[in-house]
Amino acid sequence: MMSQAAYTNQAHAAQGPGFFNAIEVTVVEARHLEGEDGLLRRKSDPYVIVHAGMTHKLKTAVKEKTVNPVWNEKFVLTKGTFSNEITVEIFDSDRFRDDYLGKIEIKVDDIARNRGLDMWFPLTNKKGKKVAKGEIHLILHPVLRM
Repeated sequence: MMSQAAYTNQAHAAQGPGFFNAIEVTVVEARHLEGEDGLLRRKSDPYVIVHAGMTHKLKTAVKEKTVNPVWNEKFVLTKGTFSNEITVEIFDSDRFRDDYLGKIEIKVDDIARNRGLDMWFPLTNKKGKKVAKGEIHLILHPVLRM
């Protein structure tokens, strides 16, 4: 999966692998998501949850009636709120029960080793198997915060 990435090396990124105390996560957009709403199931009301560790969750806004949402929302995960992996899940917001659209898992070591990631990630199901539809574009940077 790493070979298809377009890595970025921003000036504010950490100076080397493992030398950072925060991760800046930008949830940019998604495309080709599964349509869960409407008579022909062509639209969704997607939102993203970024999981860092067992208890820390950050949520984007819900984007109504789209399978190609744009969020451009930025979160900062500080050391202690994330462990070895960051999980990003996409859901379709519904009145009674939200539908699961997919997830990705990103190893913190991959973010550090590459001094950041700027790429499209294919969505997988809850067991980590490829989902037929959808990708999410994320930008992740290790950051040294004073």
